[in-house]
Amino acid sequence: MLQLILVALLFAFLVRSNDDSAEAEDALFGRIWRPRVGQDFQIVLSATIDADRRHGPIVPQYAQIFDVDLFDNTAETIRQLKWAGKKVICYFSAGTSETWRPDFKQFKDTDQAAPLPMWPGERWLDIRSRDVMRIMRARVRYASRKGCDAVDPDNMGKIFQLRWQVLEPDTCAIDGYGNEKGGGFKKPLSQLDSIVFLRRLARYTHLYGMSIGLKNAQEIIPYVIQDVSFAVNEV
Repeated sequence: MLQLILVALLFAFLVRSNDDSAEAEDALFGRIWRPRVGQDFQIVLSATIDADRRHGPIVPQYAQIFDVDLFDNTAETIRQLKWAGKKVICYFSAGTSETWRPDFKQFKDTDQAAPLPMWPGERWLDIRSRDVMRIMRARVRYASRKGCDAVDPDNMGKIFQLRWQVLEPDTCAIDGYGNEKGGGFKKPLSQLDSIVFLRRLARYTHLYGMSIGLKNAQEIIPYVIQDVSFAVNEV
């Protein structure tokens, strides 16, 4: 989902320690990177990053973490960001299909249901489907090959609900599991479906040495806090 982000808050889930050194974090969490509380980050999902340092410093210079679109940015861009000392989170939609993505034709029509009114060409996915999980695993592998430090799978549940109520009152109830429509499927998606899906995707992501975050759907944090390393909340 390509969108204007009004506000994004990053939360790192860390065990308290008197020693906040990198070595202490490695001992607590293994070698998988996770953001620290208070780190500055930049989210760019509707454009590509100019990471060519011949054009000047990467802006904003103070941002330590860049959250960028997995498909729209090249491996060279991600490499340049990392050479500049940035950590890179790679965004993709895990809960919806998008007609402009290169793997879109792999989705079965039966695995797609209600459209997202504010984003033409995007439909909710049946995250219970083995085929959907297969495609998402392929995206995780693609992120690993590109050199991403983490993935940011979008559309895990409720999205922009407060904003939709203001801007689109007639469509604000169309979300993955947060209402009786359940994404538009004959058997509605449930909150448990999102929890199970994210846990499975997290385990697979960790196998590739990357961390994973939760996008919105903050109400399921207590159930996935052991699986995710951060959360991005859009309001």
